[in-house]
Amino acid sequence: MNKKVAVIFPGQGSQVMGMGKDLISLPLFAQRLEKVAELANLTLDEFFQPKNMKIIEKTEIVQPYIFVISVTLHELISKEYSLKPILFGGHSLGEFSALVASGMLSFEAGFELVKVRGSLMGEACNKTKGGMLAVLSPEKELFSLLHDEVKEQHNTIKIANYNSANQLVISGADESIKEFKNVIENKLKARAIPLKVSGAFHSVLMNEANKDFSHYLDFTKFQAPLAPIVMNVSGEAELNKSNIFSLIKEQMISSVLWKKSMETIESFQPDLVLEIGPGRVLSSLIKSSHRNLNVSNIGNRSDLLRFKKQLEREVEIVV
Repeated sequence: MNKKVAVIFPGQGSQVMGMGKDLISLPLFAQRLEKVAELANLTLDEFFQPKNMKIIEKTEIVQPYIFVISVTLHELISKEYSLKPILFGGHSLGEFSALVASGMLSFEAGFELVKVRGSLMGEACNKTKGGMLAVLSPEKELFSLLHDEVKEQHNTIKIANYNSANQLVISGADESIKEFKNVIENKLKARAIPLKVSGAFHSVLMNEANKDFSHYLDFTKFQAPLAPIVMNVSGEAELNKSNIFSLIKEQMISSVLWKKSMETIESFQPDLVLEIGPGRVLSSLIKSSHRNLNVSNIGNRSDLLRFKKQLEREVEIVV
């Protein structure tokens, strides 16, 4: 593929019931999804049975699950189309898919990292009982309200994700989140949508988990990336291995600067921004705020076929 491609990966919250089932006829997917099923003490057949579908609500399962689909799809596409991205990125969990896709980690090392990350965050969720809200409101209005409310009583609440100029995600303890949802809807007249996550990610409620994960990271060997990675904590593209490592260690308790990340991606002037993994959350965000960028997503088998036909049409036009 001769295009300048930026590859991005989704995070937790992009999951859908039965994702990956249409890919298990491919041996590599079956082998890797079996590793995810084992985390739930299920066989691969049992994993996809309707009665077990709620398993994806568990942080310790869904993080490796999304990671496996994202990374394996990328591996398949890279081999099939000689994909050599000029830039990588990922939203929260997706940043670990980017580490593997960029060559910094092997699949095995990445899977172990995500497994530990999911387990530690799952434990933190059980201890702290938190949640997250997507708020559809201009940034400045939410800043002002957040400052007043946190100062008054909701001291665990913070902005976890700066997704776009008009979409931010709030994270905090359950009771504070419920109360703040009412405040947002009454004072800002804005929509506040609970996310499909089990805890207050990217907040102080993850401090203990982050400390343990940071220690685990110290024993993980990283290689230099094949191309820059746009980092969540800074929103900037990094090629330096040490800088990337330092930012990864802060990620779990830091805000995801996705709005700035999209601006950085745009500055590289890619011909195509390709979201690889379940859903199309990131594609939708880019389409709504950076309409000049050409965006596509691949999350399942039908997407693979669509992408193949799209490339074939482009080759015909060139010829």
